[in-house]
Amino acid sequence: MLQSVTSLLPLVSLTCSAIQLEMEFISETLEFLRDGQLISNEAYLEAGSIQGGMNVIANLLDNNVQDEEITIQYQILSQKTQRLHNNFPKLNELIESHRN
Repeated sequence: MLQSVTSLLPLVSLTCSAIQLEMEFISETLEFLRDGQLISNEAYLEAGSIQGGMNVIANLLDNNVQDEEITIQYQILSQKTQRLHNNFPKLNELIESHRN
């Protein structure tokens, strides 16, 4: 998860499509991990808030909102992601192990 959010930088190359692809990957991977009982339902639900933040940024990009607002939302998302990582330190590794 941490890797997913970090990969969104630099903001210059950030596109709505790139975020949507990343959200799809995260969604599918989290479902697989939860169904396989590799992560708790709590981790799954908390990770959903990260997907929500990514969706906000995608919508801002899609609506051509100023970079300053996108940067603010990205910083908020980064903070949430760091808290998620602190609460579930193995989650990032589990997610990234499913990346092609």
